[in-house]
Amino acid sequence: MIKHSVSDILFLEECEKALQAIAKIIDYNAKFFSEYITNLCDVLFHICMKDDYELNYDYDNSLKSLSLEALVTIPERRPKMALSVPRFVEKIVHVAMLFMLDINNDSFNEWMNSIKESKDDNQELYDLGEEALDRVGKAFIDLDEANFIHILYTRVTEYLMKSTWEHKYVAIMSIAQTIEYLPEDEIEEQLEQVISMLLQALLDQDVRVRYATCQAIGQISLDHQPYVQREYPGELITALINTMNDLHLRVQSHATAAFVNFAEEVDKEAMLPYADMVIDILLQKLNSSNYLLVREQAVTAIAVIAGVIEDEFLKYYSTVVPIMKNVIQKAVSKEERTVRGKAIECISIIGMSVGKEVFLEDAKECMNALLQISSTKMDPEDPVKEYIQEAIGRICRALGNDFYPYLSSIVPTMLSLLSISPKPLCDDDEDLTIALMSNGQYVGLKTSLLEDQEKALDLLIIIIEVMKDSYSDYIQATATAVLPLLNYDLSDEVKQKALSATSELIEAAKILSEKTDNNKTMLHAILTTSTETVLKSLSEYKMDENYEYILDSMIVESNGLYLCLQKAGSSVLPDATLKMFINQVFKLLEVSTERRVIYMQKKNREDVDEDELLVIDREEELEQTYRTNLLDILGVLMKYHPTQFLNSCCDICMSFVNSYINSNNTEDVMLALYVCDDLLEFLQDNSVCLWEYFMNPLLLNINHTDDKIKQAACYGVIQATKISAFGKYATIAVEYLVKLIQQYGAGSTIGGANKKSKELISAIDNAVAALGDVVFMHSSKFTNAEDLIKLWLNNLPIKEDDAEGRRVHKNLLDLITQTHPLLIGKDESNIAKIVSIFLTIYETDFSDNECNKRIALLIKSLDQSYLNTLVSTLTNKQTKKLNNIVNSGRK
Repeated sequence: MIKHSVSDILFLEECEKALQAIAKIIDYNAKFFSEYITNLCDVLFHICMKDDYELNYDYDNSLKSLSLEALVTIPERRPKMALSVPRFVEKIVHVAMLFMLDINNDSFNEWMNSIKESKDDNQELYDLGEEALDRVGKAFIDLDEANFIHILYTRVTEYLMKSTWEHKYVAIMSIAQTIEYLPEDEIEEQLEQVISMLLQALLDQDVRVRYATCQAIGQISLDHQPYVQREYPGELITALINTMNDLHLRVQSHATAAFVNFAEEVDKEAMLPYADMVIDILLQKLNSSNYLLVREQAVTAIAVIAGVIEDEFLKYYSTVVPIMKNVIQKAVSKEERTVRGKAIECISIIGMSVGKEVFLEDAKECMNALLQISSTKMDPEDPVKEYIQEAIGRICRALGNDFYPYLSSIVPTMLSLLSISPKPLCDDDEDLTIALMSNGQYVGLKTSLLEDQEKALDLLIIIIEVMKDSYSDYIQATATAVLPLLNYDLSDEVKQKALSATSELIEAAKILSEKTDNNKTMLHAILTTSTETVLKSLSEYKMDENYEYILDSMIVESNGLYLCLQKAGSSVLPDATLKMFINQVFKLLEVSTERRVIYMQKKNREDVDEDELLVIDREEELEQTYRTNLLDILGVLMKYHPTQFLNSCCDICMSFVNSYINSNNTEDVMLALYVCDDLLEFLQDNSVCLWEYFMNPLLLNINHTDDKIKQAACYGVIQATKISAFGKYATIAVEYLVKLIQQYGAGSTIGGANKKSKELISAIDNAVAALGDVVFMHSSKFTNAEDLIKLWLNNLPIKEDDAEGRRVHKNLLDLITQTHPLLIGKDESNIAKIVSIFLTIYETDFSDNECNKRIALLIKSLDQSYLNTLVSTLTNKQTKKLNNIVNSGRK
């Protein structure tokens, strides 16, 4: 019918309706088309790619748009089914980029050369094509076999080789739209090529290509931070500064916006050499440009620089702050609302950067102005309102306890807003967020009001976090307003933020109790109420067809409860209450594991297909995240109540461990090991009396076939090594660890590192960390200690578990600082390897700022001639880091 409709103008409306119906069916039940999916896609691709239907333009676009929507929805709903269509990814990429070539029209060119901020909606096909690339990339993000990025970049390369600006523009914007989906193991190689191409494209003769390039740089800066900022600070800062002076205003503005995105994650030291130049350029634009968007971006860029260089911004303070005050005072027209809001934002960021001593008087002036502006009636669409709320939060951080005088003007208004409850629906209600209550009644709240509640909670969290016990006058009233939101069915976001606010209230109440004769009545009430509320809520969830949504809610609540218990700390819960809570958590764990039967039943259905299996896998992953959160709750209760836990809850805990640790189900074993890990970490020496029940199974599981179990067992060894009684297990533990490392670690025959799963690499990381801990702690027990240390070093640095990596690498620094003979090796034979390790982790997620500084000092302390001999053994990246370290600080 569709083919007939396309060729016959009499059937245009029928064709359009048919495509609309197809798109809806795919959205709600794509499996309906499974037997005909290839034929259906052939027809849809045919419509998308046909140049001329001999129809009018509106129908042409409508049919193409509906066809593309149907095609894009297929992988969103059933990615495996989409891949069953021959060359589906190649065709969808081709179609999307063809749509984007519709960019060359009068409306776009007129917009490029105007001073209007937003584009007209006259680029329907371009926008649909751009959106399609993003949606398809997201749909295939977990399916390596889709090969989406490689197919896209092949097409991008073809477009870049063409001479027309349209093809270059589309190629670069396609990169911008999809760069976040770059496979993690290809980031380094691919980004080097992409950045090189973009730096050249910034010099293109066509203004539209330069504009697109700024967009791509800005997007890459967000999607791959801080990697891009660490690797290309000088190149990109210099290029963007030069482009800020482009002859075309829209490119100037977009270059400044790209600079904002890039600069936010640049290190202070990398930004300082450019600060004078950039501030000068930005102030010129702010003072002289007639193009509002340029002025807006200039203000934001100044704010970002202030945030990056912190106290070094003091030299610009007396120049910049009066200018921002002037903007706030005079930019009052509707068109200037955004620049006014950005100036408010800028002053608040500057205040945080330079500190209270410098900012105090201006902060008072700003707060009075902001409160005055807030008290006037504002257009609901006025962006200044949101800027004010965020600025107040920053000023609070800058002033600390000196913010107290403003609480009386701010807090009651927020609490009043948070106390507004959802109401039963009326027939004429519009713009509502709706929820179905347990009694079958629908209730709702205006969506805009719901958003205001979220923002109020954001500000409240900051204020309580900063003020702590100085917030004492408002703790009880705030608890009264916030605690009911823990049952908020309208919004997980509100519930999550309410739990965060509650955790801050608990910390404030705890500090207050310690200063007031240890009166914990209010603290205990808030903690008990919040814990009981969340545990009751978690126990009452009914699993219906929408598993993912329900599990998301359970994850939010369980994580929020963990934060509350973490902030409460020790000596808060009586034995009986603690035992009751722990009983409830173990019950929730058991219920969660019982749901495994449901997942197995789903997987074993005769009609289940690959896409449905993907959905079930996602549900199981969410379930595991929820279980991990429950284990975190148990862990924090052990941590802060170790003696009570041992006396009151040990039987419950060990009954759970014994039931699961020898199970044939890997998830059961993993749960038991996680509990054992917590017992070792938080009970420490007090856990030794329980080792007879779990230590031998824990050690045996180091060489389990499941990688996650390997990791959990190795982590347990890391924790056990801190306990002196572990000495008698040291040799057997090392035997198991060495077996695992030799089988899968560096130099193993089990494939290359890129072929190993993240779970296996994480297990190896923890095994390597455990090996080092055991050998250094109990070196006297090993006649082959030197060989074990060489094995340890050969498997460093840590590659996947960044938290464990930072710990291990810090320990390595401590050991070499002590010139530990076992580490240094005979004739200092291990030094070269150690330097290589440090150069690999330097300024990565596997090292923190303190370690980076220590690494730099260590390398600078080495003789230059020795460093020269190392260069031939280093990678290009390591050599670059070495040169940067050696040359840093030189004039």
